[in-house]
Amino acid sequence: MRRVNPVGNTIDPSRFVSGPLTVDARRNIYYNVLKLNITNDLRTNDPWSFGSKFDGVSVMDTPDAWLVEIGSDGTISTVSYKTLFYNPGAPATCFASFSTSTLPWAPSPTATPRIVLCPSQRPGLNITPAVAPDGTRQREGTRQPEPHDNTRLNSSA
Repeated sequence: MRRVNPVGNTIDPSRFVSGPLTVDARRNIYYNVLKLNITNDLRTNDPWSFGSKFDGVSVMDTPDAWLVEIGSDGTISTVSYKTLFYNPGAPATCFASFSTSTLPWAPSPTATPRIVLCPSQRPGLNITPAVAPDGTRQREGTRQPEPHDNTRLNSSA
């Protein structure tokens, strides 16, 4: 038993394992790590990329997120979600939630929420990477500000 720190050389209190671990048939371990925007400054403290006042305004992008693989031999590999390619390509803009100033939601039957620049892809919470018998890995990712908009990501062994 040993501690691993797959992302950097120091323990970072703003990095979290974001879901369960997966072990494949070859005894490799896979999991996701998520770095949140946690600061002592209320203007920039935006852990979930909803805006520091949780209003979708001045949204800070997720700093980074990684898929981690610990091989059965102890080797550690990581890939940043920001470096993965998506097919179809990720959109440049996303629908955000309605502003809190328009409560109750939706303001009218034909209202549409604000459109904002899409932040980076990151792993979903409480979602484990899936590994097929041939080694293909599949993850569900999400883009804030709407965490229910998921993307399926595939990569081969």
